[in-house]
Amino acid sequence: MNKKIKIEWCENFIKAKFKKLPEFAKGIETNCFFKMAEKSGLYIVGTYGSPMSQALENLTEVKIVQDNNGNYIFLRST
Repeated sequence: MNKKIKIEWCENFIKAKFKKLPEFAKGIETNCFFKMAEKSGLYIVGTYGSPMSQALENLTEVKIVQDNNGNYIFLRST
């Protein structure tokens, strides 16, 4: 059974996750975020242009912070 995931659900998920961050935190590590989203059932690994992707585009900016391998590793709310 495939359920249709709404952008609004993803936006609410994102807002809730960023709201729970301690005041000093600036964002969420990218892989951690996507693992939480996957567990919630709102994200499927490897999907691009999905409702979660659109919600992220609407609500966050990607701060260009790279790990030692050149991977982007940080999401920050706007």
